[in-house]
Amino acid sequence: GQGPIVVVCDESGSMGCADVAGGTREAWSKALSLALCDQARPRKRDFIYIGFGSQGEQHVVDFPGGEAPLDSVIAMTEHFFAGGTHYEKPLMMALNIIEEKFDKQGKARPDIVFLTDDEYGNLTPDFLSEWDRIKEKAQVKCYGISLGCGYSGALEVISDNVRSLRDLVSSDPKAMGDLFRTI
Repeated sequence: GQGPIVVVCDESGSMGCADVAGGTREAWSKALSLALCDQARPRKRDFIYIGFGSQGEQHVVDFPGGEAPLDSVIAMTEHFFAGGTHYEKPLMMALNIIEEKFDKQGKARPDIVFLTDDEYGNLTPDFLSEWDRIKEKAQVKCYGISLGCGYSGALEVISDNVRSLRDLVSSDPKAMGDLFRTI
């Protein structure tokens, strides 16, 4: 992609569970978010972080043009809701941000990176219709990263490409590199 990178990151309580190599899912999700933020900088790509928990719990940190002031990096990495999980609102926020950047600034081909440990239930037909409309209009690619869950459910439905954290940190270093080359 050439447009913005929007990370939609699960900050629910279950993300505090230990996962690969003894780190928590939260630590891995924040490490991936930091790496993507760092990747946006030399390309001057907008980077937007949306942390989410239960319905009504969203935390947005914006890094316009890939600039990453320390206070914004800290605001992104230290925040954690520790509540429940509700996907639709933060995903819709990501779409609205993308649509605004596409319509007003001509920033097409954005990437959404969706980090979660929850397979989540069904997404509403209205949401899926709007998701598909904006994805097609702005040429959005969505990468789902499964942190301790399977690929089924909403993660698989909305993602063009789903990866597992376990696969990314396998003994083959090319697995992680491939993800970053793709985004």
